[in-house]
Amino acid sequence: MERDIHARLKQVWSYLPKDWDVVFLGYCCSDEGFYPALNAHVDPTAPNETVSCIHPSRSPLCTHAYALTRASACRLLVQLRYPPFAYSRALDGAVSWLIQSGRIKSFSIVPCLILQRKVSASDITPGTGSHEQHHLVNGVFGGAGKVVPANYTCVNNIIY
Repeated sequence: MERDIHARLKQVWSYLPKDWDVVFLGYCCSDEGFYPALNAHVDPTAPNETVSCIHPSRSPLCTHAYALTRASACRLLVQLRYPPFAYSRALDGAVSWLIQSGRIKSFSIVPCLILQRKVSASDITPGTGSHEQHHLVNGVFGGAGKVVPANYTCVNNIIY
């Protein structure tokens, strides 16, 4: 996660419409900057300042970092429990479909504030590392593209 996550959230939170359902703090395999930013007047080239923008979501995948309202959590559960829809696809794909179909109103923070990293072996995809194009500017475990230092241990996706 970005070291200055609190400040970045403050940059964008007031731009959210009152009827938002989900805000993706991190995502993968998607161009979430596709639609214009709600806070587009912010100058992303301002010197010595990292700017986060909030965009209407296009098709975010991965559910490792998101916020949702209590009401939208209930609506999401209703949608995901609907028998023809339940278990018909991976959870992140189901949420992405609900966004694309207009059933939930979602926004994405660009660039990501939180990323998932593959630092250990997986039973789904061989090897370590990621093919993801996103990176952190000043992450708590290092900046862009840095790996977890050797003196840290990852157990069940928790880094110690």
